[in-house]
Amino acid sequence: MPIMPGKVVSRRFIGRETELAQIEAAVEAAAGGTATTVIVAGDAGIGTSRFLDEALDRLLARGPEAPLVLRGRSHGPVDPPWSAVLEALGPLIAQRDPAELRQLIARDARPILLQLPGLEDLAADVPAPANSELADPERRQPRALEPLLRWLGRVAQERPIVLALEDLHVGDAATRSFATFMARIARAERICLILSYQPDRLTREHPLRENLAIVEAGLRPPARIELGPLSRREIAALIEGIEGERPSASIVVLVAERSAGSPLVVEELVAARHDLRSASLTGTLADLVAGRLARRSDDCRHVLRLLAASERPIRKERLADAAAAFESPAEPALADPRGAPAAAGTPARNGARLRRPGSRAGHDIDAGLAEAIEHGFAHTAEDGSLEIRHELLARAILLDLLPGPRARYRAAAAQAFGDVPVVAAALWMTGHHLPEARRAALEAGRAAIGLEAPARARGRRPFPGGGRAAFERRRGHDRPARRAGGAGGDAPDACRGFRGERDRCGHRSGRADGARDPPRAAGALPARRG
Repeated sequence: MPIMPGKVVSRRFIGRETELAQIEAAVEAAAGGTATTVIVAGDAGIGTSRFLDEALDRLLARGPEAPLVLRGRSHGPVDPPWSAVLEALGPLIAQRDPAELRQLIARDARPILLQLPGLEDLAADVPAPANSELADPERRQPRALEPLLRWLGRVAQERPIVLALEDLHVGDAATRSFATFMARIARAERICLILSYQPDRLTREHPLRENLAIVEAGLRPPARIELGPLSRREIAALIEGIEGERPSASIVVLVAERSAGSPLVVEELVAARHDLRSASLTGTLADLVAGRLARRSDDCRHVLRLLAASERPIRKERLADAAAAFESPAEPALADPRGAPAAAGTPARNGARLRRPGSRAGHDIDAGLAEAIEHGFAHTAEDGSLEIRHELLARAILLDLLPGPRARYRAAAAQAFGDVPVVAAALWMTGHHLPEARRAALEAGRAAIGLEAPARARGRRPFPGGGRAAFERRRGHDRPARRAGGAGGDAPDACRGFRGERDRCGHRSGRADGARDPPRAAGALPARRG
């Protein structure tokens, strides 16, 4: 579980006992020899990740009878192919015998597994399986997944496996294919598959809808868990867990009305009561975050903007690279995408002044990061990576910037992720740097071809329909590029080109950074009742 300060997040889990019992029942059924699937649906800020933290922690607390827990999360808006799958399987593969891994690499799953550290050297003397050049690339994908399923089944004979794949609404097409394959094909394997997504992020044409329909239409229907808002009693317990004392009835009523039962909004309202004592708590979540952000130091705000622009967990070394790229005055890619240099002293929305690169020795990343963690904006994951505490906070932090500075932070993050071309291409695109986006997208497509990824992962087009001229006209209005929809035949997860990718990234609203309209993007608080 991420390390977060108790004064912002309650260290005691509140409620959801019925839902936790459903997870335990599914795991027990899987341990008995029947593969099970659980789909967890919860809107943004409702506490889905925290719920899974608690469920998996309880399973691990069983001691010798505990199942083997494998966990991967999609970060979006774009991920490298098989990203969440490799994150989940990586720790297990690192513990297995090399001879067993050589047999696995010799099968069709070789292109997928070679992305993991250390396996490329292990596979140096293992011949690759023969593939016909006439074979349909999309038919090779099930052949790559079958060895993984059989291998997981053999491992599960030693110890039941709980495989959790989170946030599939922003997952890459290959990860969605893996989840669909496991849910449909697994039968007698002692595997419990847990899939989570945000239903409020699914547009009418979102590709995940087709995956979910196929999973639910299978011979082994999944168990569904719908996470709803907290009750007033649970909100009171959550506030007590944060502040250490029972709140008054008036505070509980105020927070319950303003949060609509969202745990994230409850936490931000409680934090705002301490940080913004004279401020009204009737604004949106974005207003609360912007008010709290304005009280932080310039170093802290700079670090948070870099983390928010990255859109995914980031190592401290990579964060330092992004900070160096932002501060470097010699990088043409960090200039204003409209061609004008960033003016010195351009004010941000929160009143802070944007410094020109090189106008000071540089921001203190360590001090800013420590302050961000102390005040609950960011946290450190178990693997040491850093990220904003919640995606809605990250969107609110980016919305606090004007389009020009926002694009510069995106460009700095893109340079830091230069070794991950699919991520760099998306960041260059949202930062309106078309040449860099084109180069990175082409490189990402070439890399995906050799990974047995669906066509959707290989067909990213960095420019919208109408070419550069049409994009330049839209860019003047701070609108994003529209991804072109192509034809494809890789059902269900990578069919029909890139349809739905624009909506998945939030481009339907027309915001330059891929965020949705401000009230929805930052989790607008409901209007006061009565």
